Amino acid sequence: MVRASLLAALVSLAALGDRLAPSLPQGASERAVLVTVLDDAGAPIKDLKTSEFLVREDGKDREVVDARAATEPLFVAMLIDTALTPAGVQAPTREMRSGLLSFVNAIQGGNPEAQLALMEYAGAAVMSVNFTTKTADLEKSIQRLFPSQRSSSVLLEALIDASRALAKKPSPRRAIVSINFGSPEASSVEPKRVADEVLKSGAALWAISIHGAETASAFQAGNQAANNQMAPSREIVLANVPAMTGGLRLTAVSATALESLLKRVADGLLTQYVVTYKRPAADAPPKLVQATATRGAKILQAQWLR
Repeated sequence: MVRASLLAALVSLAALGDRLAPSLPQGASERAVLVTVLDDAGAPIKDLKTSEFLVREDGKDREVVDARAATEPLFVAMLIDTALTPAGVQAPTREMRSGLLSFVNAIQGGNPEAQLALMEYAGAAVMSVNFTTKTADLEKSIQRLFPSQRSSSVLLEALIDASRALAKKPSPRRAIVSINFGSPEASSVEPKRVADEVLKSGAALWAISIHGAETASAFQAGNQAANNQMAPSREIVLANVPAMTGGLRLTAVSATALESLLKRVADGLLTQYVVTYKRPAADAPPKLVQATATRGAKILQAQWLR
């Protein structure tokens, strides 16, 4: 029964991604997409030229006329799991504080107009700091992060809240950066609903999961299984939605890797290209737009189209 439910949810998410594929109005002769290009090591490539990009609409090649580094302000919602760790497991307080501080400084150093928000989620999703450019406010709140008294978390609910907040932002450069430590998932939300909200927001989901052996609970495994009935739903979202939205899923077994993983996310967000291409004005709106590059191993294409 569980396996059948998971399969149905996966099929539903795939259909949702197809249905929400970017569409453009008729009469447009130029359009632009927002992409990040990663090399074989997963690092963003920063020196790509216009001639190195390719764009296809429904399988038809389009002429790329310009590619530039994206300079629009970033809006980033940081979601951090502050659920109480199991008995005998040391809370990753120091790692999450240092990782998030480095991430904030990297983003605001590379994009001074960037606005970041901090949301803690354990028994409920709480916005600790709303979107701001004030580094001091973010740092003050991050330094106070500490595990709550609740042993479960509501990441799926936090994703919906963050998506709705980001949907109102004026810049196309929107991202959700979620961090979870394998705590039991207490949200009673279907994966399709979460995916729908993230897709509607236009945000890219970058999901970081730290699952050590003692807290492994991705599919109701480990010593928290009895209280983690919603873990499969969470895993479906984290395994599929990042790729659908132009983000990445990153995992590690130890919180000591958190800072380096957040650096990868910051580098990816700060190395985006706006790729402009021509299209016949008489053509019907495309169902699928795909950007690629002659260099690089992976393309992260945001949902935004102009």
